[in-house]
Amino acid sequence: MPRPAGAEPEEAISGWRRDRRGLLELARELRRRCLGDRLEISAHIHMITPCRVRPPCRYCSLSSSLDAIRRRRAVLSYAELQDSMALALRSGVDSVVLVGGSDLSGLDAQLLRAVKVALAVAPGIPLDVDTGPSISVEGLRALRSLGVRAVFSAVETTSPRDFEEAKPGDSLSERIRLLRDAHELGLRTGTVIMNGLGDPIRTLVDLRREAPWLDYIYVSTFSPVPGTPWEGREPASASGSVYLVALARLMFPCAHVALADVLPEAGNTSGYLIHELAAGAGNTFSGLLVYKDTSLNYVDELRRAWQRQILK
Repeated sequence: MPRPAGAEPEEAISGWRRDRRGLLELARELRRRCLGDRLEISAHIHMITPCRVRPPCRYCSLSSSLDAIRRRRAVLSYAELQDSMALALRSGVDSVVLVGGSDLSGLDAQLLRAVKVALAVAPGIPLDVDTGPSISVEGLRALRSLGVRAVFSAVETTSPRDFEEAKPGDSLSERIRLLRDAHELGLRTGTVIMNGLGDPIRTLVDLRREAPWLDYIYVSTFSPVPGTPWEGREPASASGSVYLVALARLMFPCAHVALADVLPEAGNTSGYLIHELAAGAGNTFSGLLVYKDTSLNYVDELRRAWQRQILK
């Protein structure tokens, strides 16, 4: 069966406005046609590199005045990274994403060492990295030679004004540059859009036109973190994020689309699983979140949800 082409943005948005229930049904059918019914559960291991973005993003836990919240973004030692990889293997995940902070001046050496440490524990597991615009072209080539599968760079919004408001120390152009460089080198690529920052539908439209080759698209839902400059902002709608997943499926029919991980302080990720599966998300989901001082494991719950929603 030929792979379906993505809907033109105007067509997808028009359908969303006319018939949201029909949109969800179409999104589920596109997922099946493109990706089948195989589930891939990943582990997200935080943090393998420090974040040196200054000032820090206004919504991020690293900008919190509360030490307990900032500590959740502490960088793992290499011994802790080894233990985290061993936990991922014991949990039965299918792939691992190494998550780190960003540094516009580059983190090639530290990132490459972390990847080597991780692969020494689990040499055969598919490994992805998500450290933002911290990697040079030479670093990308080295990651590819080590067998890294995908590189993530979360743009969150394509509006320069909204990006600057939320992430004054970061660079939208560098995040997009990393995605293009990785794609041109043959690596898979993924990004995140944020519901609650600017116009997420416009961001989807921009990505569809400028980066139709994206392999992974995650939709995050803004939730204010205590002690941050944005702690008083209204949280975004979880149901709105589910519809964004469906819109992303229409525009990127063969990409892996899902809700982004909900951090421990933001709520219960498992509450979203049934809804996002119904919205055409899949087939890759994070079932294990590992931080320096805690971990969240819902691998078994995710498998049960998949059985109920997909393999019924």
